[in-house]
Amino acid sequence: MRQQIVTAITAIASRLYGFEGEVELTRPDEQFGDYATNIALQLAKVAGKNPREVAETIAADLRADVGAFSASLPVLLRTFTDWRVVLGFALIFSGALFWLGVISRADFSFAYPLLALSYVIALLPAWLVLGESVTPNRIVGALVVVAGALIIGWEQR
Repeated sequence: MRQQIVTAITAIASRLYGFEGEVELTRPDEQFGDYATNIALQLAKVAGKNPREVAETIAADLRADVGAFSASLPVLLRTFTDWRVVLGFALIFSGALFWLGVISRADFSFAYPLLALSYVIALLPAWLVLGESVTPNRIVGALVVVAGALIIGWEQR
């Protein structure tokens, strides 16, 4: 995803402003979005325009290149036949079957709170695969969830 964004912004900057080089993309604080670039500041001098105007022009072209969501049949077919979407549905369906098996064999009041462990388990792939930052607050929260699961499990022994 990151490389696709860099490629798209580089192409737009080259087409509109004759930019030659590589666009630098960084991960800002979470409150500012997923990615940030200072390409508008770099191009503003060359273009003799306000950086905000340059940024808005690049953003408009980027939206036009990427396209808006469309509920047309070809788009829906392409979306729902993509292997990642099909795999996602298969995993969710498998999880639902597994969950039905769990609640048919265990007390619901015991099994349901253990679902919170999924938040703990999700920390690892979020960090390793998606490159998300695992802050001390998230780690403490995960430990609280684990402690709660242990307390609930302890009662059943």
